[in-house]
Amino acid sequence: MALETDTGKKWEMLNEAVLHLGANSLTVGSCRLEKDKQDFLLSSFDPRDFWKHYFDEGWYQYDPSAQNALAGVPQTFWEMPEPERFRARGALEDFANAAAAGKVRTLLSFTSSSPDNQVVSVFTVSGEKAVADFSRTQIQSFGMLAKIFSAANFSLVEHEQTHDLLRLSGRELEVLKLLKQGRVLAQIAFDLGISYRMVTRHLTSAKSKLGMPTNESALALAMELGLV
Repeated sequence: MALETDTGKKWEMLNEAVLHLGANSLTVGSCRLEKDKQDFLLSSFDPRDFWKHYFDEGWYQYDPSAQNALAGVPQTFWEMPEPERFRARGALEDFANAAAAGKVRTLLSFTSSSPDNQVVSVFTVSGEKAVADFSRTQIQSFGMLAKIFSAANFSLVEHEQTHDLLRLSGRELEVLKLLKQGRVLAQIAFDLGISYRMVTRHLTSAKSKLGMPTNESALALAMELGLV
Protein backbone atom coordinates (compact mmCIF):
# COMPACT_ATOMS: atom_id res chain seq x y z
CA MET A 1 0.00 0.00 0.00
CA ALA A 2 1.35 3.43 -0.89
CA LEU A 3 -0.17 6.70 0.21
CA GLU A 4 1.77 8.74 -2.33
CA THR A 5 3.38 7.88 -5.65
CA ASP A 6 6.20 10.38 -5.18
CA THR A 7 7.52 9.20 -1.82
CA GLY A 8 11.06 9.66 -3.15
CA LYS A 9 10.46 13.38 -3.44
CA LYS A 10 8.91 13.45 0.02
CA TRP A 11 11.90 11.90 1.73
CA GLU A 12 14.17 14.32 -0.11
CA MET A 13 12.14 17.17 1.37
CA LEU A 14 12.21 15.54 4.79
CA ASN A 15 15.96 14.99 4.63
CA GLU A 16 16.55 18.58 3.57
CA ALA A 17 14.41 19.94 6.40
CA VAL A 18 16.05 17.74 9.04
CA LEU A 19 19.51 18.83 7.91
CA HIS A 20 18.35 22.45 7.90
CA LEU A 21 17.35 22.04 11.54
CA GLY A 22 20.87 20.86 12.32
CA ALA A 23 19.82 17.33 13.19
CA ASN A 24 21.64 14.22 12.06
CA SER A 25 18.84 11.75 12.58
CA LEU A 26 15.09 11.48 12.79
CA THR A 27 13.68 9.56 15.74
CA VAL A 28 10.05 8.61 15.89
CA GLY A 29 8.17 7.09 18.79
CA SER A 30 4.62 5.88 18.65
CA CYS A 31 2.54 4.75 21.61
CA ARG A 32 -0.63 2.88 20.68
CA LEU A 33 -2.90 2.67 23.70
CA GLU A 34 -5.46 -0.09 23.97
CA LYS A 35 -7.45 -1.49 26.86
CA ASP A 36 -5.32 -4.59 27.33
CA LYS A 37 -1.89 -3.45 26.16
CA GLN A 38 0.39 -0.59 25.28
CA ASP A 39 2.68 -0.89 22.28
CA PHE A 40 5.60 1.51 22.26
CA LEU A 41 7.82 1.90 19.20
CA LEU A 42 11.04 3.93 19.23
CA SER A 43 13.42 3.94 16.30
CA SER A 44 16.10 6.23 14.90
CA PHE A 45 16.77 6.72 11.22
CA ASP A 46 19.08 8.46 8.87
CA PRO A 47 16.47 10.75 7.28
CA ARG A 48 17.23 9.19 3.90
CA ASP A 49 16.08 5.81 5.21
CA PHE A 50 12.93 6.95 6.98
CA TRP A 51 10.35 6.64 4.21
CA LYS A 52 11.58 3.24 3.08
CA HIS A 53 11.41 1.91 6.64
CA TYR A 54 8.04 3.61 7.16
CA PHE A 55 6.43 1.70 4.31
CA ASP A 56 8.45 -1.53 4.52
CA GLU A 57 7.53 -1.98 8.18
CA GLY A 58 3.90 -1.02 7.64
CA TRP A 59 3.98 1.96 9.98
CA TYR A 60 1.29 3.61 7.85
CA GLN A 61 -1.14 1.03 9.24
CA TYR A 62 -0.67 2.41 12.75
CA ASP A 63 0.05 6.04 11.98
CA PRO A 64 -2.98 8.20 12.83
CA SER A 65 -1.72 10.91 10.49
CA ALA A 66 -1.67 8.49 7.56
CA GLN A 67 -5.04 6.99 8.42
CA ASN A 68 -6.64 10.39 8.67
CA ALA A 69 -5.00 11.57 5.47
CA LEU A 70 -6.78 8.71 3.74
CA ALA A 71 -9.98 9.75 5.50
CA GLY A 72 -9.59 13.29 4.21
CA VAL A 73 -8.90 15.02 7.55
CA PRO A 74 -7.56 18.43 6.51
CA GLN A 75 -6.08 19.86 9.70
CA THR A 76 -2.64 19.48 11.24
CA PHE A 77 -2.27 20.44 14.88
CA TRP A 78 0.74 19.78 17.14
CA GLU A 79 0.36 19.46 20.88
CA MET A 80 3.02 19.36 23.58
CA PRO A 81 3.34 16.13 25.54
CA GLU A 82 3.17 15.17 29.15
CA PRO A 83 6.83 14.12 29.60
CA GLU A 84 6.00 12.21 32.77
CA ARG A 85 4.02 9.68 30.75
CA PHE A 86 7.09 8.81 28.73
CA ARG A 87 9.42 8.99 31.73
CA ALA A 88 7.37 6.24 33.32
CA ARG A 89 8.27 3.98 30.43
CA GLY A 90 11.94 4.94 30.62
CA ALA A 91 12.29 5.24 26.85
CA LEU A 92 12.53 9.02 26.74
CA GLU A 93 15.15 9.36 29.46
CA ASP A 94 17.21 6.52 28.02
CA PHE A 95 17.23 8.13 24.61
CA ALA A 96 17.95 11.64 25.90
CA ASN A 97 20.85 10.36 28.00
CA ALA A 98 22.29 8.44 25.07
CA ALA A 99 21.96 11.47 22.83
CA ALA A 100 23.66 13.68 25.40
CA ALA A 101 26.48 11.17 25.89
CA GLY A 102 27.05 11.07 22.14
CA LYS A 103 26.89 14.86 21.93
CA VAL A 104 24.49 14.69 19.01
CA ARG A 105 21.66 16.96 18.07
CA THR A 106 18.66 14.82 17.31
CA LEU A 107 15.20 15.63 16.15
CA LEU A 108 12.83 13.63 18.32
CA SER A 109 9.14 13.15 17.62
CA PHE A 110 6.73 11.24 19.85
CA THR A 111 3.17 10.54 18.83
CA SER A 112 0.91 9.02 21.44
CA SER A 113 -2.43 7.82 20.11
CA SER A 114 -5.52 6.51 21.80
CA PRO A 115 -7.58 3.61 20.41
CA ASP A 116 -9.56 6.06 18.27
CA ASN A 117 -6.33 7.49 16.88
CA GLN A 118 -6.41 10.85 18.60
CA VAL A 119 -2.93 12.31 18.50
CA VAL A 120 -2.06 13.94 21.80
CA SER A 121 1.61 14.81 21.62
CA VAL A 122 4.61 15.51 19.50
CA PHE A 123 7.75 17.49 20.28
CA THR A 124 11.40 18.03 19.50
CA VAL A 125 14.43 17.73 21.71
CA SER A 126 18.15 18.21 21.30
CA GLY A 127 20.59 15.84 22.97
CA GLU A 128 22.15 18.60 25.03
CA LYS A 129 18.85 19.52 26.67
CA ALA A 130 17.63 17.84 29.83
CA VAL A 131 14.30 16.05 29.73
CA ALA A 132 12.89 18.47 32.28
CA ASP A 133 13.68 21.44 30.03
CA PHE A 134 10.87 20.83 27.56
CA SER A 135 8.74 23.87 26.88
CA ARG A 136 6.04 24.77 24.42
CA THR A 137 8.38 27.08 22.51
CA GLN A 138 10.40 24.09 21.33
CA ILE A 139 7.52 23.01 19.14
CA GLN A 140 8.17 25.96 16.83
CA SER A 141 11.22 24.29 15.32
CA PHE A 142 8.97 21.43 14.22
CA GLY A 143 6.87 23.68 12.02
CA MET A 144 8.92 22.97 8.91
CA LEU A 145 8.45 19.24 9.26
CA ALA A 146 4.77 19.69 10.02
CA LYS A 147 4.41 21.41 6.67
CA ILE A 148 6.16 18.53 4.94
CA PHE A 149 3.87 15.95 6.51
CA SER A 150 0.94 18.10 5.44
CA ALA A 151 2.34 18.35 1.90
CA ALA A 152 2.60 14.57 1.87
CA ASN A 153 -1.07 14.40 2.86
CA PHE A 154 -0.17 13.19 6.35
CA SER A 155 -2.40 15.15 8.70
CA LEU A 156 -2.77 14.65 12.43
CA VAL A 157 -6.31 13.79 13.42
CA GLU A 158 -8.36 16.53 14.99
CA HIS A 159 -8.64 15.99 18.73
CA GLU A 160 -10.56 17.74 21.48
CA GLN A 161 -8.22 20.72 21.62
CA THR A 162 -8.51 21.16 17.88
CA HIS A 163 -12.26 21.51 18.15
CA ASP A 164 -11.81 23.94 21.04
CA LEU A 165 -9.45 26.05 18.94
CA LEU A 166 -11.99 26.18 16.16
CA ARG A 167 -14.58 27.33 18.69
CA LEU A 168 -12.66 30.44 19.83
CA SER A 169 -15.24 33.21 19.66
CA GLY A 170 -14.78 36.42 17.73
CA ARG A 171 -14.62 38.40 20.96
CA GLU A 172 -11.99 36.07 22.42
CA LEU A 173 -9.88 36.55 19.30
CA GLU A 174 -10.35 40.33 19.54
CA VAL A 175 -9.10 40.31 23.12
CA LEU A 176 -6.07 38.21 22.16
CA LYS A 177 -5.28 40.50 19.22
CA LEU A 178 -5.34 43.57 21.48
CA LEU A 179 -3.22 41.71 24.01
CA LYS A 180 -0.76 41.04 21.18
CA GLN A 181 -0.62 44.80 20.52
CA GLY A 182 0.54 45.36 24.08
CA ARG A 183 -2.72 46.59 25.56
CA VAL A 184 -3.31 46.05 29.26
CA LEU A 185 -6.67 44.62 30.31
CA ALA A 186 -8.15 47.98 31.28
CA GLN A 187 -7.27 49.38 27.84
CA ILE A 188 -8.81 46.34 26.14
CA ALA A 189 -12.02 46.86 28.10
CA PHE A 190 -12.13 50.53 27.03
CA ASP A 191 -11.35 49.77 23.36
CA LEU A 192 -14.05 47.10 23.14
CA GLY A 193 -16.59 48.99 25.22
CA ILE A 194 -17.00 46.16 27.71
CA SER A 195 -16.28 45.76 31.40
CA TYR A 196 -12.92 44.74 32.82
CA ARG A 197 -14.58 41.68 34.29
CA MET A 198 -15.88 40.66 30.86
CA VAL A 199 -12.36 40.94 29.42
CA THR A 200 -11.01 38.60 32.09
CA ARG A 201 -13.91 36.22 31.41
CA HIS A 202 -13.05 36.11 27.68
CA LEU A 203 -9.39 35.50 28.49
CA THR A 204 -10.26 32.72 30.92
CA SER A 205 -12.34 31.04 28.24
CA ALA A 206 -9.59 31.43 25.63
CA LYS A 207 -6.98 29.99 28.00
CA SER A 208 -9.20 27.01 28.68
CA LYS A 209 -9.73 26.33 24.98
CA LEU A 210 -6.03 26.72 24.23
CA GLY A 211 -5.06 24.60 27.21
CA MET A 212 -2.72 27.26 28.56
CA PRO A 213 -2.38 28.51 32.18
CA THR A 214 -1.51 32.19 31.62
CA ASN A 215 -2.48 35.05 29.34
CA GLU A 216 1.06 35.17 27.98
CA SER A 217 1.24 31.47 27.13
CA ALA A 218 -2.25 31.54 25.58
CA LEU A 219 -1.25 34.47 23.38
CA ALA A 220 2.01 32.76 22.39
CA LEU A 221 0.16 29.63 21.29
CA ALA A 222 -2.51 31.61 19.44
CA MET A 223 0.25 33.44 17.56
CA GLU A 224 2.07 30.18 16.83
CA LEU A 225 -1.09 28.67 15.37
CA GLY A 226 -1.76 31.80 13.33
CA LEU A 227 -5.02 32.58 15.11
CA VAL A 228 -4.02 36.20 15.80
